Amino acid sequence: DGGDGDGAMADAAAWLREVVSSEHGLVLVLCGAGMSADSGVPVYNDVARVDAYERRGLTYRELSTPRMLERDAALFWGFWRSCHDTYA
Repeated sequence: DGGDGDGAMADAAAWLREVVSSEHGLVLVLCGAGMSADSGVPVYNDVARVDAYERRGLTYRELSTPRMLERDAALFWGFWRSCHDTYA
Protein backbone atom coordinates (compact mmCIF):
# COMPACT_ATOMS: atom_id res chain seq x y z
CA ASP A 1 0.00 0.00 0.00
CA GLY A 2 3.00 2.25 -0.32
CA GLY A 3 3.32 2.67 3.47
CA ASP A 4 0.22 4.87 3.46
CA GLY A 5 -2.11 2.46 5.31
CA ASP A 6 -1.88 4.27 8.66
CA GLY A 7 -2.76 7.58 7.02
CA ALA A 8 -5.79 6.03 5.31
CA MET A 9 -6.97 4.51 8.60
CA ALA A 10 -6.55 7.86 10.37
CA ASP A 11 -8.55 9.58 7.62
CA ALA A 12 -11.28 6.94 7.89
CA ALA A 13 -11.38 7.27 11.68
CA ALA A 14 -11.66 11.06 11.42
CA TRP A 15 -14.47 10.75 8.90
CA LEU A 16 -16.27 8.22 11.11
CA ARG A 17 -16.01 10.50 14.17
CA GLU A 18 -17.48 13.35 12.11
CA VAL A 19 -20.38 11.24 10.88
CA VAL A 20 -21.20 9.82 14.31
CA SER A 21 -21.18 13.28 15.87
CA SER A 22 -23.43 14.70 13.13
CA GLU A 23 -27.15 15.21 13.63
CA HIS A 24 -27.89 11.76 12.22
CA GLY A 25 -25.27 9.89 14.25
CA LEU A 26 -25.87 6.69 12.33
CA VAL A 27 -23.25 4.52 10.66
CA LEU A 28 -23.71 1.31 8.74
CA VAL A 29 -20.62 -0.87 8.73
CA LEU A 30 -20.25 -3.67 6.20
CA CYS A 31 -17.31 -5.98 6.56
CA GLY A 32 -15.81 -8.91 4.76
CA ALA A 33 -15.06 -12.44 5.82
CA GLY A 34 -11.96 -11.47 7.75
CA MET A 35 -13.92 -9.76 10.52
CA SER A 36 -16.54 -12.50 10.52
CA ALA A 37 -13.91 -15.19 10.90
CA ASP A 38 -12.16 -13.28 13.68
CA SER A 39 -15.52 -13.06 15.48
CA GLY A 40 -16.04 -16.81 15.27
CA VAL A 41 -18.71 -16.63 12.56
CA PRO A 42 -18.01 -19.28 9.93
CA VAL A 43 -17.11 -17.97 6.49
CA TYR A 44 -18.58 -19.58 3.38
CA ASN A 45 -15.37 -21.45 2.69
CA ASP A 46 -15.70 -23.12 6.11
CA VAL A 47 -19.36 -23.92 5.47
CA ALA A 48 -18.32 -25.63 2.22
CA ARG A 49 -15.77 -27.80 4.05
CA VAL A 50 -18.11 -30.79 4.21
CA ASP A 51 -16.98 -34.39 3.69
CA ALA A 52 -19.55 -34.97 0.94
CA TYR A 53 -18.28 -31.97 -1.03
CA GLU A 54 -14.63 -32.82 -0.40
CA ARG A 55 -15.11 -36.41 -1.58
CA ARG A 56 -16.38 -34.99 -4.86
CA GLY A 57 -13.45 -32.56 -5.00
CA LEU A 58 -15.74 -29.53 -4.83
CA THR A 59 -14.68 -26.18 -3.41
CA TYR A 60 -16.73 -23.21 -2.26
CA ARG A 61 -15.95 -21.40 -5.51
CA GLU A 62 -17.27 -24.32 -7.57
CA LEU A 63 -20.35 -24.85 -5.42
CA SER A 64 -21.45 -21.22 -5.59
CA THR A 65 -21.30 -20.62 -9.34
CA PRO A 66 -24.11 -20.44 -11.89
CA ARG A 67 -22.32 -23.28 -13.69
CA MET A 68 -22.96 -25.56 -10.69
CA LEU A 69 -26.61 -24.49 -10.75
CA GLU A 70 -26.82 -25.68 -14.35
CA ARG A 71 -24.83 -28.85 -13.68
CA ASP A 72 -26.48 -29.98 -10.44
CA ALA A 73 -29.29 -27.73 -9.19
CA ALA A 74 -30.04 -29.88 -6.14
CA LEU A 75 -26.42 -29.71 -4.99
CA PHE A 76 -26.25 -25.96 -5.65
CA TRP A 77 -29.41 -25.19 -3.69
CA GLY A 78 -28.45 -27.66 -0.96
CA PHE A 79 -25.17 -25.82 -0.50
CA TRP A 80 -26.88 -22.44 -0.24
CA ARG A 81 -29.48 -23.89 2.13
CA SER A 82 -26.69 -25.15 4.40
CA CYS A 83 -25.14 -21.67 4.30
CA HIS A 84 -28.49 -20.13 5.25
CA ASP A 85 -29.02 -22.63 8.07
CA THR A 86 -25.54 -21.94 9.42
CA TYR A 87 -26.26 -18.23 9.75
CA ALA A 88 -29.95 -18.38 10.70
